[in-house]
Amino acid sequence: MATSGDFTWPPVDTSCWPLTAELLKQGVQIEECVVSMKNHAWDNEDLLPGVKVNAGAVGRLIQLIQEGYVQIQP
Repeated sequence: MATSGDFTWPPVDTSCWPLTAELLKQGVQIEECVVSMKNHAWDNEDLLPGVKVNAGAVGRLIQLIQEGYVQIQP
C-alpha cells in the first residue's frame, strides 16, 4: 500500500472491521485471496489479525466445494 502524508492508495474501507473482528472472535474463519491482495497492493499488515491468506480464491472455492460446502453469492 502506498502512503504519503494523509493520502493512502488504494483507499482502504475499514468500516466493516468492527463486525469482522467480532466474527473472528466468535470463531468465523475469514480468508483473503493473495491474488486480490497483490491487485490492491495490500500487505499482511493491512489485514485484521486472524484473517488467513490463501493461495487463490478459485482453487480454495473448489477445495471447499469438494469438502461439501456450498457457495452462496448475491
